[in-house]
Amino acid sequence: MKKLAFALLAASMLQLTVSADVFAANNLPAGQSLVKGQSLTSNDGRFTLIMQYDENLVLYHSGNGIWDTDTDGDRFEYYDNFLQRWYYRHPEKLTLTTSGALRVTDASGTISFWQADTKTWQDGYYRIPMAWPGPAVSLAVQDDGNVVMYDAYGRPAWATNTGGR
Repeated sequence: MKKLAFALLAASMLQLTVSADVFAANNLPAGQSLVKGQSLTSNDGRFTLIMQYDENLVLYHSGNGIWDTDTDGDRFEYYDNFLQRWYYRHPEKLTLTTSGALRVTDASGTISFWQADTKTWQDGYYRIPMAWPGPAVSLAVQDDGNVVMYDAYGRPAWATNTGGR
């Protein structure tokens, strides 16, 4: 019985380690989020995209910020007439939705503070007769310094355009 208890304890500890390392990777799949303090790092370790505690999403190259959403200090406020008090929402997480949208939102995911402008980006990079990408299924921090959303066929759907820095 003791051996079984130790085996279960060891297995549960292994699972905690694996789940904690999910965001140490360079890829965020659709339906997943980065909350404050979590990050994605390029495979070579030179580039890190982090949802900071100051509520800004920043891409760093060797410790220097090279791109951000400029959401630090943003807040959404509303007054509840019934309770007669103000409520405040702040940027809390980055989410790649299952519909392919990349957004910085409040904790509940209902208030959007920043969203990747995929239409404008795609219009600048794709021309007829090229096939436009479908909804993004992943976000990757690449070794070249670019952060890219990819569709199911591996076509870029949006990027920070920071490659080569």
